[in-house]
Amino acid sequence: MRPRERSQAAAWVAHQQGRKPLDALVRLLGSADPEAVRQSARALAGACVSATDEWRGAVAERLVPLLGQEAMRADEGTYLALLDLAAVLARPELRAALSQAIEATAGRVRAAAARAFAAAVHRVKLAGTEFRMLVGLLEDPDEAVVRTAAELLGDQPFKVEHFATLSRLASGPSVAARKFALAKMAELDASAVLKTLLAHLDDADYTGRTTAQAALKQVEGVHSPLVKELLRCDDERRAWVLADIIAARGDAWKREQVSALITRLDDALDRSDRLFSALLHVAGQVATERVGTLLEERAEKLIKQKKYDLAAKRLSLRLELPEPSDETRFLLALSRLRASRRDRGLPGRRRDEALEIFTALDRGTFPLVERLRKQRLTPEEMFYVGFHLAEEPAARDSAQALLRHVVKQNTRTKTGRAAKNKLELLERALH
Repeated sequence: MRPRERSQAAAWVAHQQGRKPLDALVRLLGSADPEAVRQSARALAGACVSATDEWRGAVAERLVPLLGQEAMRADEGTYLALLDLAAVLARPELRAALSQAIEATAGRVRAAAARAFAAAVHRVKLAGTEFRMLVGLLEDPDEAVVRTAAELLGDQPFKVEHFATLSRLASGPSVAARKFALAKMAELDASAVLKTLLAHLDDADYTGRTTAQAALKQVEGVHSPLVKELLRCDDERRAWVLADIIAARGDAWKREQVSALITRLDDALDRSDRLFSALLHVAGQVATERVGTLLEERAEKLIKQKKYDLAAKRLSLRLELPEPSDETRFLLALSRLRASRRDRGLPGRRRDEALEIFTALDRGTFPLVERLRKQRLTPEEMFYVGFHLAEEPAARDSAQALLRHVVKQNTRTKTGRAAKNKLELLERALH
């Protein structure tokens, strides 16, 4: 019989699902002809999809001794066909034979044996020897074997005594093993895993970094060490990672921790340290009022020192926190105005944040004109704001007041004459 005809005949016999057809195919499984074994295994695998549980159990019973035969392992294609049949059967009675197959093989044959074992132990509690075998497979050079082992061990509890193994895996070459090890560390005692997880925040591998971050968001009892790590951190990227982890955890802060954070933030602001953005991300959640007050006090001090750009940066940060006041917005606009090029052209004014804020404040109840008069603005600054407000229909009353103030204080100057001309044009437009 030709190979194709023999294959078709084997498939037909397998679908009969009787004792005699089964025995016939099983005899072929034990044949010395590798091609006959492969065809028989494929035929049985195809028939198992719709077979009864009793029939599948009988096939598994006959398959167990074949999986342990060295003669079968000698031909890779033949043994792979047997392992594929074992995977389709997915019978618990194949566990021991498949465990031995995993131990005795390597490469893609071991990967196939691991997949078949995974099917055999599906929804079955692992024995201690099986657990240890799978842990060993996490260090296999074949990534497919590692992934299968990691999937099987995913819901298995790990203890502190496994920390050395997990630590070794977390530093190993396998991406799947690193991801698995870092995730499992989150289930262990915090003191044992914290140092390792923190080290992996700087991992060159993206998977290692993100897995360590996810683990640190779940490990219990590490809030205080994470806060200490953030407060002594001097790297902006790492500070942001730590800030994100701490914010995501949502742990309660002690009073002394909040004070230390505010002090560190204050120091970062003084030194114009780029770390203050990360610190603010955390501080804004745990001490919003104190941080807001700190930023406003710093800004007012900088305005008095005529360091308007630095003041504006602090006030911009304050606006990112909840409930910024109109006074804060005014101080920000004032700082931007003092540092502005005061381009009266329409494109320039549209890009000017100070004018945008002044216009918004004028629409509300904020006493804009009165506050601007008290700020000792230069004639050019006052005229610049008045000129812009004159172009805004809803702000023309304020524009008139500001322009009259400029004219009154600077009658003979170029700026005073420009303000007078703009005022006359505005009054004609209003009447």
